[in-house]
Amino acid sequence: MAYGSIYIYFKSKEDLLAHILRDLWRNLAEKTENMTAREDLDPLEKLDAMINLVFDVLTSDPQLAKVVINEQSHLNPQLGEQSFMPYYNQFFKASQKVFDEGTENGFINSNIDINIFLHFVHGGLRYLINIWSRDGGEKLDVSAMQRNVKFFVKHGVLKW
Repeated sequence: MAYGSIYIYFKSKEDLLAHILRDLWRNLAEKTENMTAREDLDPLEKLDAMINLVFDVLTSDPQLAKVVINEQSHLNPQLGEQSFMPYYNQFFKASQKVFDEGTENGFINSNIDINIFLHFVHGGLRYLINIWSRDGGEKLDVSAMQRNVKFFVKHGVLKW
């Protein structure tokens, strides 16, 4: 493909980035919503599944992870609102549904502000995946990250 031919399909580099982010967040939102609707899983199993899903999507391609982590916050807000933000918000709403279900059923401590907790976990995941994508997995092993994040999340939200 010639260098300039990408502009046949996309108006700019930002437009290309917006499409990449839209596809990623749409995929995560749809899979998270499908998982949250499952009645055969309790809220803690759904937490495991959500963490697996995020790790699977973002660690399947280290270059994609770098782009998402480094560029998402720099994208023109209007372009983001038109492309990926609705799916990003849909993902967070589906995630919050799992926590609400867990709180209602006595699995999750009701004193936790779920919005703050979700942003805290999301920021931690972004940071860990950023380190992993930059060093090629030399400092952080994906399966160890995934296992530890699950432990921290589940043991940090349990109702005692």
